[in-house]
Amino acid sequence: QRPFVEYFARQGARDRTWPRPEAFEASQKPPVPPKPPPPPAVMLFVGCACVDVVMAVDAYPAEDACCRAASLRRCRGGNAANSSVVASQCGVQTTWLGTLPDKGAPDSQFIVEDLEACGVIVAPVYGGVTHAPTSHIVASKTSRTIVHCRGSLPELGAGDFPPCDGSDGTDDADDFTWAHFEGRANTDALRKTMRRYRAEGLSVSVEL
Repeated sequence: QRPFVEYFARQGARDRTWPRPEAFEASQKPPVPPKPPPPPAVMLFVGCACVDVVMAVDAYPAEDACCRAASLRRCRGGNAANSSVVASQCGVQTTWLGTLPDKGAPDSQFIVEDLEACGVIVAPVYGGVTHAPTSHIVASKTSRTIVHCRGSLPELGAGDFPPCDGSDGTDDADDFTWAHFEGRANTDALRKTMRRYRAEGLSVSVEL
């Protein structure tokens, strides 16, 4: 619309007539300014990180049976932790926030080192216990059965979530554009934080 208005102003000043559409189409128009690239997404993932012990079997064993596993592996698990790794692999800057056992506990070191190796920034809240939540997974070719133990690790409290308005004196949390929450038992703290983040202009999503 702006080029048309400018053309009309030039023409109108001369002969007081509205220009014909074909005259406007034939006139030289200013170049369209390039659109600025959208800002990169910076995501905060909130939720569980755990240790998975995966045993591969040919067929799921019957009750009270004994069988051999073809392989066993120990890996990092947890919905929010796994989602943060996938987002990082897609080129998104990601931070994981959740509770972990004592800082020096082997489970904490294992999870932190694994996430950092995948390019995820880790912001743990250490919970003062010795073991992380653990899942024992029996996986066959057609199914998998998961036995999960949360243990005594506490959930995040309302005071564990970083501000996004710079009030903490740092600029790390200020850059978050999207906060993704794993729905967990600490519903009151999650609800308050999600409302606060939305009020501060962040995109907010939740996995239930």
